[in-house]
Amino acid sequence: MANTIIEENLLDTINISLDAFTPETFVKIRGGRIETYHEIHDNIINIYKLKEQINPKIKIQVNIIDQPDAAHEIDDFKKYWEDKVDQVMVRTYYTATAVTGGTGLDITGDQKFEKVDRWPCTLFWRRITVTDDGGIQYCIDDWHHKSKLGHLDQNSIQEIWQSSKYNELRNYHLKGEQHKNPYCADCTEWQGMSWDYDYFIAM
Repeated sequence: MANTIIEENLLDTINISLDAFTPETFVKIRGGRIETYHEIHDNIINIYKLKEQINPKIKIQVNIIDQPDAAHEIDDFKKYWEDKVDQVMVRTYYTATAVTGGTGLDITGDQKFEKVDRWPCTLFWRRITVTDDGGIQYCIDDWHHKSKLGHLDQNSIQEIWQSSKYNELRNYHLKGEQHKNPYCADCTEWQGMSWDYDYFIAM
């Protein structure tokens, strides 16, 4: 799969979430086995070497989240990876309020907010997510995998990205009909994904 992506120039950027500098912290945060950390580590090294040989234009990123269990490793993480990939990213801790049911807000008093017309979510044109088990989904904030459209065992990323279903979802957003997709209907995350300024600028 990695060879195909790189050789056929299917992506501009590959962003890999490692989230720890040591295997022990990786297991504490993500669960699973220490061996999994080493497998991911070696895969990152190998895919970077491969793209340098075949298609240097593709950018390989590795990131860690600035969270309580990993904060003490961030400096070591950056120093270790800075000469092994194109870019090291430290991402803001996300509390996953969509999973816990919280709003992430504590509003009191007479605060009022101006209603903003909803714009198309940038994710449908800028990013696609591959989960740790190979699932392919359109939403980066989907922790329950309800936006899953395929799997690497059965589908290529290009196939999903160019599929009629993906284009149908894009058209809902272009027409202001996000409610027609139940997963997007009640989403509020689109407000933090501006077309002029969002995570994409780091890529």
